[in-house]
Amino acid sequence: MRSAVNFLYGLQLFGMKAGLRNIRALSAYLGHPHEGFPSVHVAGTNGKGSTSAMIASVLTASGYRTGLYTSPHLRRFSERIRIDGVPIPEAELVRYIEAMRSAIDRTGATFFEATTAMAFAYFADSDVDAAVIETGLGGRLDATNIVDPVLSVITGIGFDHTEHLGNTLAKIAYEKAGIIKRGVSVVSGVTDSGARRIIAARAAALSAPLAEVRHPALDALEGESLDGLTLSVADPLVPKGALFVSMAGGHQARNASAALRALGLLKNAGFDRVTTGSVAAGFAHIRRNTGLRGRIDTLRTSPLIVADVGHNADGVRTLVRALRRVFAGRLVVLFGVMKDKDHVAMLDALAGVSRTLVAVKPRTERARDTSSILEACHAQSMRAIDGRTVGHGLSVARMELRPGEMLLVTGSHYVVGEAMDALRIA
Repeated sequence: MRSAVNFLYGLQLFGMKAGLRNIRALSAYLGHPHEGFPSVHVAGTNGKGSTSAMIASVLTASGYRTGLYTSPHLRRFSERIRIDGVPIPEAELVRYIEAMRSAIDRTGATFFEATTAMAFAYFADSDVDAAVIETGLGGRLDATNIVDPVLSVITGIGFDHTEHLGNTLAKIAYEKAGIIKRGVSVVSGVTDSGARRIIAARAAALSAPLAEVRHPALDALEGESLDGLTLSVADPLVPKGALFVSMAGGHQARNASAALRALGLLKNAGFDRVTTGSVAAGFAHIRRNTGLRGRIDTLRTSPLIVADVGHNADGVRTLVRALRRVFAGRLVVLFGVMKDKDHVAMLDALAGVSRTLVAVKPRTERARDTSSILEACHAQSMRAIDGRTVGHGLSVARMELRPGEMLLVTGSHYVVGEAMDALRIA
């Protein structure tokens, strides 16, 4: 098992390669598995993981055998490829890697290309009724973009991966809009006016019906807590007008609205088992049906430890606003971040709520050293401590906590995953 997965991880040394040539070659080698199931293709800077999970959860609750492909993982590679919330078994993982080795070597495929091809093969071989496919980066040249989906979803546009996608929202929107296919309906939760125009133009050029979620189809946010949201919804799939979403954070209202619009279109496209009952059950049991973790996720209640995978400035600003609505106390923040992120802007967002920040470096070469995090904190007059590793930093942060405070773990999927391991979260 370990040698096979290590081979896959070794492909990360080759970095990223823009274009679809490799994934098409791998797909051909495997018999074009992505053509063997209906798919929903989801792109976006922030919110795509949550929206993908919402859609997948409702499809599972509706009785459909549902694949879900997301990235990155929190703790185990197998989390990226799930059916009805269950990760791909280790034996199957090894089998697919071994079967693909020669084709990977021949094509020079990257880690993400190989993983994507594996996910498509596993879903096809497992006879899923549908699969929700989250893009890795961008959309137009993303390895997932060989799918011919029944529906496309773009959750939102923000600044991330600018070195690959461009340094303006317009350029980033162009890349995300690359998932739109001719004649295939697209749901958009994008709010920036310039980005909206680009997506609308692309949809029009391809005769793709566009459903915009400019103002979520939500009349009111009736209540929210760390357990989730209660929404007053104007949607045919919620006839009683109230929907519980088992994900915390007011921003999930927009993601829920996009997911609801997508589910309505899927129902019209032949997914008849999507009903008001399955919608209610799906939104109420997102974690159980999909395994999604790390989105304002309460890991412990005593002391209160909450984790969120916010990994860019937009995501952390959204996180802070959401927490302020449900928690009035101060925070001790366990923070680690990748080298390619705007850590200064992320720390600026945390400065107003953090009493103490504990800087950590997760176990990846991509991670930023704690010294540069501390330097940025001190420049903003933030109290900060060097926690070194995630495990040690977690112990330091817990000792720093005062009664009535929250320990927030954030900055990267890697940090959240290592913290969950250290806390032995099931």
